[in-house]
Amino acid sequence: MLRSKKIAEITSGLCSTDFNIEAFSIDSRTVKTNEMFIALRGKNNNGHSFIKTLNKSQAILVDELFYSEYPNIIKEFPNTIVVNDCYQALIDIAKFQRHTFTGEIIGITGSVGKTTLKSMLVFLLEKMNIPTTYSLGNLNNHYGLPLSLANMKDNAFIGIFEMGMSGFHEIEFLSKILNPTVGVITEIAPAHQEFFASLEEIAQAKSEICSGINSNNTLFLNYNSPYQEILTFTANEHNLKVNYVSLQNKVDSFVEHQEIYFNNINDYGTKVIANVYGQSINFKIKSIALHNVTLSLFALSIIMHICKKLNHSINIQELADYFNDFNLPQGRGLITQVVLNNKEVLIIDDAYNASPKSMQGSINSLQNIGKNKILVLGDMLELGKFSIEEHLNLASPIIACKPKIVIVLGEHMELLANTLKEKNMCDFKIITCYNVQEIYDNILQHVNNNDLIFLKGSYGSNIHRVSSLIYENITTEV
Repeated sequence: MLRSKKIAEITSGLCSTDFNIEAFSIDSRTVKTNEMFIALRGKNNNGHSFIKTLNKSQAILVDELFYSEYPNIIKEFPNTIVVNDCYQALIDIAKFQRHTFTGEIIGITGSVGKTTLKSMLVFLLEKMNIPTTYSLGNLNNHYGLPLSLANMKDNAFIGIFEMGMSGFHEIEFLSKILNPTVGVITEIAPAHQEFFASLEEIAQAKSEICSGINSNNTLFLNYNSPYQEILTFTANEHNLKVNYVSLQNKVDSFVEHQEIYFNNINDYGTKVIANVYGQSINFKIKSIALHNVTLSLFALSIIMHICKKLNHSINIQELADYFNDFNLPQGRGLITQVVLNNKEVLIIDDAYNASPKSMQGSINSLQNIGKNKILVLGDMLELGKFSIEEHLNLASPIIACKPKIVIVLGEHMELLANTLKEKNMCDFKIITCYNVQEIYDNILQHVNNNDLIFLKGSYGSNIHRVSSLIYENITTEV
């Protein structure tokens, strides 16, 4: 909680009354009575335009330009702070909150796996009764991260925040605001290639996280990344310690053995034998995708590292056992069994987002499930000049997983579908659709008892809307 006078001091703003603020919002549609609405000027919208929709008792933060045009705003909205620039004010509040926080801050970036790793860390730490504060949803850009920091919980011991990007210097900007005590780069993979000339450039951009981490703190990396040397070099330049995780090599934390199994909806996942800082453990995660094994190893290693740093004793086997109760976030590989159109089916909802690496990995994992499969695939976006190639590269994993039907949406998925048909590369049905409703209708037409429906695509491809439509119309969840 902050007093308005303190906010005015932090932002070099003007405030005529003294009032309490419990949180901050940049969305006039969801702002609560105890929150302050920050009226940002964006590319598409001006937050000041929505002030008239708010209750007059709502606390607001506006800029001097708006105040010069509407000087009576303070009479209409008594709980008003006027600043030079609202976005800079948000940054100033975020920096103040960060630097008054005395706990550990974990900063997560990478092409894939950020939100899932954050969810794993929050879940495990809360199982340990360690209070956390973290970015909600995927608030990881130049608006979302500062807003998440501005809304940090006062009683937390550990903060966990994501950092996303679409170009150079964005991670550097965010990391210098976040100032993590622990950094993580989950993976370098084809994503946002529209804005980069190569994967090496993506690795360089992700390594910018090092610029916000103080010397002698720790960066966690995937040892098996083809770009590990680039990332390690940057970490060394910033005098950071590097801890590695690996599915193959004996490094700080590594997997000795993993086995994917699927018996039924209540008995599936990956059995893992691992070594974390010299301690042998075994555990299970409810996921059939190996990239989630890597993320689980990151989570265990990071928590053990922090506990050791704080001289806090920990039983790593007990910590790993908590994964028995961990469920993946919605849209990121969660498996459910439902009744759809009077048919009992499995749904693998991986529709929140997609990159070539995550798409191939997820499709490959389906080989472990002996069911008739309906693949619902949407375009992978922001791949630039690599888009056609990366979509055509999906042909082999799709064929190998032996689907019953493949339903596609999007320009590049349609190209893949046509290529598979023209070259007689498949013995399964391929259906090209042009909208969400058409996909849903085709699912209903072709689904049978015990089928598996797998959904994946970039968020902008709208496959997540197909998932929503399915869950809105299920008869029951088993």
